[in-house]
Amino acid sequence: MAGLIDSGRLGRFARGAGRFALDLVLPPTCTACGVEVDQPHSLCPDCFVRVHPIGAPRCDQCGVPLPAESHLGVDAEISQKGCTSG
Repeated sequence: MAGLIDSGRLGRFARGAGRFALDLVLPPTCTACGVEVDQPHSLCPDCFVRVHPIGAPRCDQCGVPLPAESHLGVDAEISQKGCTSG
């Protein structure tokens, strides 16, 4: 039994080899502009610097921007309903 290869290690190796072969045929590209990048589902440096993160206030669950309290007035209340997007 000690000579058997660990199935978890073998699986990781197979996934890594498969990813390498796929990257040779279809290299990963920038999600925004299509230029070749190192990692799948990532952005190139030019597109990354143009991304502006959503600031507060935003939904903590899905990130959708919420109206600023300053736009609602002092007496207004922001609804505390749960997120409906997920």
